[in-house]
Amino acid sequence: MLIDEFLPTYDVSNKYAVTINDVRSKVYPFVRKMDISAASVSMFLFQLRGIKSACGSEDHFDLDALLKMGFVILGEKKNKELLLGLIGKPWTPDGCLVDFSADEFKDFDKPGFAKIAWNFALKSTGTGECQLATETRVACTDEESSRNFGIYWFFVSSLSGLTRKEILHVIKSQAEKVVIEVEES
Repeated sequence: MLIDEFLPTYDVSNKYAVTINDVRSKVYPFVRKMDISAASVSMFLFQLRGIKSACGSEDHFDLDALLKMGFVILGEKKNKELLLGLIGKPWTPDGCLVDFSADEFKDFDKPGFAKIAWNFALKSTGTGECQLATETRVACTDEESSRNFGIYWFFVSSLSGLTRKEILHVIKSQAEKVVIEVEES
């Protein structure tokens, strides 16, 4: 998987998954064009950090908005995996985000930062369904950033997990809604 190539060693990892009633080739476009505006808890948390207002549109929060806020597409395997990356200091109010390219992500080691890899991966179940999973990995670049991130993570890990679970369910809902509409026509 791409996440293993870009961030094989890490300090923190969280995984979540959901089963979707369709094949992955039909679900993957919903990952690419995810509109997480319907994820109310996530949107509330983004607003608390000032993320949503910094990204523009009030009624649409998608992959482009994530890219505007500092995420970079590290890699993509069509119909299998989309990997996003972010480098910064999430424990600070503004996040101290670093401008970087996908090629620079692996070797970035400046002290005081955290590298974050966040993927969406699809796996066929062989039953006309697929599993959509997301994993977030965080690797801190030194002991001080690891301590700072640890304190931050103590307070936000459960909300962060809730956000990712909610995003999975929004993608599932959007993908299955189209399946139902096609079957009914």
